[in-house]
Amino acid sequence: MPEFTFRPYDCLRNRGFLYAAHRETSALIFGAPFDDEKICRELARAFDVRDGLFLEGEMVGICDLSRRSTPEMGEYGYVDFFYIAPGYRGAGLGGRLICHAADWCRKNGLRRLLLRTGKSRSEERRVGKE
Repeated sequence: MPEFTFRPYDCLRNRGFLYAAHRETSALIFGAPFDDEKICRELARAFDVRDGLFLEGEMVGICDLSRRSTPEMGEYGYVDFFYIAPGYRGAGLGGRLICHAADWCRKNGLRRLLLRTGKSRSEERRVGKE
């Protein structure tokens, strides 16, 4: 079984992957891909964790996390950006990213993790497999 590792990614070195990820997800969520300027702004944002999922040195996933707080929820971990490259979907890597995020929350004393999704991917998968 291939060995996957989590580590911080470099916005310059992994620029092509990051741009493709932001274009694809923005098109799904907002109906149109972000332009280069908007992607640059997204990549310039600060997060507590900016980790990539790597297979043999190749970036195949992204998990950006931050610590947030609201009066209703108290402090919690928030998944700001979550992405798996198309060729690696359906192999359980999304679950690995969520476990990675949950581990970070536990290590930082956070008892909750929030991941918001755009459109339902399960419906897309069902349609795509027919």
